[in-house]
Amino acid sequence: MQNTVKYKLQDLIDIQQFQELHDRLNNIYSFPAAIIDLEGNVLTATAWQDVCTKFHRVNEQCERDCKKSDLYILEHLSEANPAVSYKCPRGLIDNATPIIIDGVHYGNYFTGQFFLKKPDLDFYKQQAKEFGFDESAYIDAVKKVPVWSKKQLDNYLFFIKGLIEVISESGLKRLQEIEARNRVLVSEDRYQNLSKDLPIFVTTFLPDGTITFVDKILAELVHHEPEELIGKSFFDFLIPSDLELVKNKINQLTPQSPIETHEQKYISQNGEVRWHQWINRAFFDELGMPTIYQAVGQDITERKILEHEKDQKNLELNMLFEAGKLLSQTLDLQEIYKTFFQQICRIMKCENLIISEYDADAQMLKALIAVNEGKFYDVSDFPQIPLEPEGRGIQSPVIRSGISRNISDYPAALKNTNTNYFINDEGKPVPDKEIEDDTPYTKSALVIPIVLNNRVDGVVQIQCSDYNAYSENDLHLAELLVSQIAVAANNARLYQQSIQDIAERNLALESIKSTEERYRKLFENSPLGYQSLDGDGNFIIVNQTWLDILGYQKEEVIGHWFGDFLVTEMVDAFRERFPKFKAAGEVHNQFRMVHKNGQIIEVSFDGKIGYDEKGNFKQTHCVLNDVTLRNKIIKELQESENRFKLTILNSPLPIMLHAEDGEVLAISHSLEELSGFKLDDHLTIDSWIKDSFGDKRDIFISQIKNVFEIEKTIYEGEFEIEIKDGQKLTWDFSSSFLGKMNDGRKMVVTMAKDITDRKKIENDNKLIQLELEKLLDEAKRSRVNLLSVIEDQKAAEEKIRQLNTELEKRVEERTAQLVAANKELEAFSYSVSHDLRAPLRGIDGWSLALKEDYEDKLDEKGNLYINRVRSEIQHMGQLIDGLLMLSRVTRMESKTALVNLSDIAQIVVDRLNEEYHERSPLVMIQPAMMDNGDYNLLSIVLTNLFNNAYKFSSKVPNPKIEFGRQMIDKKPTYFVKDNGAGFEMNYAKNLFGAFQRMHKQADFPGTGVGLATVQRIINRHNGRVWAEARVNEGATFFFTLWEEK
Repeated sequence: MQNTVKYKLQDLIDIQQFQELHDRLNNIYSFPAAIIDLEGNVLTATAWQDVCTKFHRVNEQCERDCKKSDLYILEHLSEANPAVSYKCPRGLIDNATPIIIDGVHYGNYFTGQFFLKKPDLDFYKQQAKEFGFDESAYIDAVKKVPVWSKKQLDNYLFFIKGLIEVISESGLKRLQEIEARNRVLVSEDRYQNLSKDLPIFVTTFLPDGTITFVDKILAELVHHEPEELIGKSFFDFLIPSDLELVKNKINQLTPQSPIETHEQKYISQNGEVRWHQWINRAFFDELGMPTIYQAVGQDITERKILEHEKDQKNLELNMLFEAGKLLSQTLDLQEIYKTFFQQICRIMKCENLIISEYDADAQMLKALIAVNEGKFYDVSDFPQIPLEPEGRGIQSPVIRSGISRNISDYPAALKNTNTNYFINDEGKPVPDKEIEDDTPYTKSALVIPIVLNNRVDGVVQIQCSDYNAYSENDLHLAELLVSQIAVAANNARLYQQSIQDIAERNLALESIKSTEERYRKLFENSPLGYQSLDGDGNFIIVNQTWLDILGYQKEEVIGHWFGDFLVTEMVDAFRERFPKFKAAGEVHNQFRMVHKNGQIIEVSFDGKIGYDEKGNFKQTHCVLNDVTLRNKIIKELQESENRFKLTILNSPLPIMLHAEDGEVLAISHSLEELSGFKLDDHLTIDSWIKDSFGDKRDIFISQIKNVFEIEKTIYEGEFEIEIKDGQKLTWDFSSSFLGKMNDGRKMVVTMAKDITDRKKIENDNKLIQLELEKLLDEAKRSRVNLLSVIEDQKAAEEKIRQLNTELEKRVEERTAQLVAANKELEAFSYSVSHDLRAPLRGIDGWSLALKEDYEDKLDEKGNLYINRVRSEIQHMGQLIDGLLMLSRVTRMESKTALVNLSDIAQIVVDRLNEEYHERSPLVMIQPAMMDNGDYNLLSIVLTNLFNNAYKFSSKVPNPKIEFGRQMIDKKPTYFVKDNGAGFEMNYAKNLFGAFQRMHKQADFPGTGVGLATVQRIINRHNGRVWAEARVNEGATFFFTLWEEK
């Protein structure tokens, strides 16, 4: 180590900051510590023990022993790894760690005055007698000394090692800044020495300001000739704001100090601001009175610009360094956000702060932190906010574009975005006065996206009650800080996820590590493997994830060639690719590597080249990801696609699968058998339509194109087609959009039903009808001859007319009643959604206000009542939602098409598994259950049935749920079966009534409208629904579709 010390330790580190850090750590966990420079000055001191300061250090004999301890520690500092430990004759442990900055020893970090085992009080009582201490006070001081285990000491020293690294890094940065400033000063001195070679301007003037000499450069600056300025006042050419400054500086000159230097602005005639540096020298007579002044100036505008840019960059770097240091000291998300708020408040005005995370799948925003005038709010009850449509809202444009906004007029911005907030219930704009009253505290805002991995994960709003409060530089600084919290928050999430994963694998989590363990870097726990190779392809660095993926120890990898870990057939490929990688600067490859146990692992690599300061190759930086499972999934998806095509081929219906460019991808065997055409006969759907549809082909082609455009199901209707042998058949067609293929092309399935026989029967029925009409005519002619029969016929006809009249009247009455009932139902729905919700929201709001403002004034029973009121309000809201759903189901428009019930069930199960992730049941879904029905309504049916199955089986040890189809009474019948709580079949008749429940609310929460909703939907599909169950043995719900009435 170098011993030359140019600076003191307190010049290089923020002593106050580390003192506050020590004090905070001591409040959390006993933390005796001190930083002492090489001159013995105590720079920080925390938790020094009374047993030393009040007893040992003040006793002459004990003091000699203490000095021996100090001398031992100082003599052995070079052996510190990371610290030197010493046990004094009194049994206390001291440690010291040298503080090394840029290879120079600047001071020592002392920790100590603790025991490694519980102290023997009898020994210390004897010490008290020996040295004349007050036994009671001395023993009390001994008891206050912390007792650490060896593990605690090791953890403590590990933390101290990291802390010393932080101190050294901080000191190194400050040292570099000081050295840089010194270099600037040296440079400026040289600059002054060289000024004679640079363009300068000179003038001389008398004490009253009268100019006696001026050079041409200065005269040109003020747009005069030199001779025109002689005799005029020097002070007349100064800008008013600088006049007093210059006069004061000149008046302060003395014979002992005759020279002063200052800088001032100069505004030229074109409005440009320039900076000048002036060196004023006064000449004095023998009485010490000034006789003349000489002013030498030069233009330093460019230097000032560079200095400003340097200062701004230093401000940014210091701010980012300090923010990064503070953010790296915690992995607690709330602490990260609070630190961010504190840093923002240091550099700009911030009265309100809102940080929200964005769920791109759900397109919802959820508040993570909300601060108003320094007060942090509990955001757990804040509602999630849906992302507003494009062109609306404040946050929506930022999230969609990923570009920050500096909003100087917040209310105006809200109005300009056409947000719903400024449209009242009648659809009219809200008056400006109401907007002003409703946004009194937000007039300006910075809205900044939280971007991580090129994805917007959230948004930050920094708000102020002043208009035009923020500059573009403020926005830039805020963006830099937001990028810091994005990384810090992500690191915190990764850390928490890593802890959780380890806990699940090992099933035996140790108690949370002590505070200092949080400061470990996440490198080893990264979810991706990392490796670095030298120029020959040998390993320099790998992280633990890399080792875990391939099963090796680090010493088995470092220094070895990368090709040694590849399967044999890929070694030559690596030799060929590695030089290309170094030349291109980045790589994206996949390799097959050999696990230590011999297993073949498929991995993907994404890497870049690291260069030294001269731009030469230094090392590679690559992340490795085990894609064995992913490739397996891709293979399974391909197999699934093949099964789907097989389902198409074996369908009993004529089916054609085709792409948007017209290519026919597959046709069912049924279509081949009925039409006589093979796939090779018509490779495009246009070719098939042209040969089969005759003069209707343009209509059918137009409808097929429409399916691709709107991406929905379309019912084309009945068409007469010509098959290969020339026969004419009548088919009923419908087409559905299936999504996009891997190559990006859209895909549609067109299905048909052969109704030729049905149409023939219909035509035969028409002929029979005509024949019957002829027979009726003959019967009428026959009855003409029978007068009595005619009279009977007239009487019967009169009776029929009366009955028809009465029937029409009843139909009109029932129709009117139905219309009135629908209007009443609509009015009821409106009342529920508006009239009932409004007072309910009022009760909810006032009860929340009562709880927040008077919770500490109410006794336990009072708080219990308030909580019950809020619980009942929420339950009432759920009942209203259920009632509205029941009402809507009856009136929803039904669109019947072929749907895949298995796919719908899988979507419902995936969503429920996220909700019940810790108690997800085993769910078995029979594949490819196809039927006709309304997609949305059947989704509601399966959602309610699966919700019940999850809920009522949640308390059994091994919950299982099955969804399938079976034949009952020769009818396809669907069922959802669980092994949950079940119910008494005696009450099954009430099961499908609205608000009917088989269990207590406390056991299984719910509204009682789910099964009523299911029954109404099944009724609309001409089906039946029923249930079978036994208590504690589960329940099975059956339903059918399209039973013949």
